[in-house]
Amino acid sequence: MAKNWDYGGAHLRQDMSGLIALPNGSQVMVHDLTQGTPAHMRRADTVFVDPPCSAGNLRTFYTKADRELQIAFDAFEDALFRCIADIAPRHLFFEVFKANKERVHERIKGMFPFTRVYDSCYYNKPANKCWIIQASKGSLPAPYPINGMDESAAVAWLALNHPYEVFGDPCMGQGVVGRSAFAAGKPFVGTELNKKRLAVLVEHIRTSKAA
Repeated sequence: MAKNWDYGGAHLRQDMSGLIALPNGSQVMVHDLTQGTPAHMRRADTVFVDPPCSAGNLRTFYTKADRELQIAFDAFEDALFRCIADIAPRHLFFEVFKANKERVHERIKGMFPFTRVYDSCYYNKPANKCWIIQASKGSLPAPYPINGMDESAAVAWLALNHPYEVFGDPCMGQGVVGRSAFAAGKPFVGTELNKKRLAVLVEHIRTSKAA
């Protein structure tokens, strides 16, 4: 079963230790966000995050990362919001699901004066319903044309069109945010619990740069 979680074995080909410098000033790190916010994350003025949305979802993330989950889901969510507060981005995009939509939206409204919610989905299947909450410390621009888009398409659109200096993601996974920012010619920063997943992004960026 574990072999199914190797994500192509990129972690065997890439050095995933410490702060990983990538082209265009981008930086990523294998890191458990419950252990605090690394300094490089504070470079992000815009954050897009798609975190675990339930206790079962969180447990799966830790299992796939070959780590033991030692905290309750509420404690993880508190740590995530502390991380967002530490980064202090001007703009936040937070992907939510039915299990956490209302709770997360209320917490975001306590941190940002302006919010908006877009319909979305994942894996390009409308039945896989999710939402993207947009939040800003300043007034929101006119609604972006991402309503109804698949999440990955929405991230790609934001990377190309949303005004930002550095895109950040504290739950990078295999790196949709990083790939999109890189394709747009912009720097990104991120952390990810699972080095096997993050290595997929690292290898993609380094291979693309070398091509």
